[in-house]
Amino acid sequence: MFILVLLGAIFAYTGITSEDVVDPFPKTTKTKPYVIKGLVERLSLDATVSMSKKQGWLVARSNDEKTTWSFAPENHIAYPAYIKTDKRVINDVIETRITTTCGAKRQACEQLVIDYKALPKEQPSRPTLSDIIN
Repeated sequence: MFILVLLGAIFAYTGITSEDVVDPFPKTTKTKPYVIKGLVERLSLDATVSMSKKQGWLVARSNDEKTTWSFAPENHIAYPAYIKTDKRVINDVIETRITTTCGAKRQACEQLVIDYKALPKEQPSRPTLSDIIN
């Protein structure tokens, strides 16, 4: 019984389902604009988070580079919205979990994901397995 509960807790923690594999768009959480603005404010005051701008997107990255929040530009149809990327090690494999928080209609939120994927990725900042474990 304990093993089943433990396995259930692990699956609940990762949040990874078969839907995440099939659906090209990450799970989207609906929210209100003031919630996102409050998150930006909290992250900007957090000493363990660095903030930067990339092609109009406000990017907040944890100093350990395990979590990144990418906030949509103010002129984006999904604004205010953000995409959160979490890197975790599960069974010695680096997994990336992407979630969106968007208060707009589904089509605008899907466009947010498309535009996010089109952003150039920063090659040097990709963590290695040992970076994530430590």
